[in-house]
Amino acid sequence: MGTDTQKCFCCGHIGGKKELSIREWTCLFCGSIHDIDVNDAVNILVAGGHSELNGR
Repeated sequence: MGTDTQKCFCCGHIGGKKELSIREWTCLFCGSIHDIDVNDAVNILVAGGHSELNGR
């Protein structure tokens, strides 16, 4: 599993490795709750140079 699903898109904290069965997780640093797929998608967009996301 890549680090995009481990990295909180809100604060950038990288959490530990998550099992494939985990679909939602809470960042231990900032407390944000993430759907693993949405978090991964946002991190990929940001890595691709899209620093501004609609409504985020």
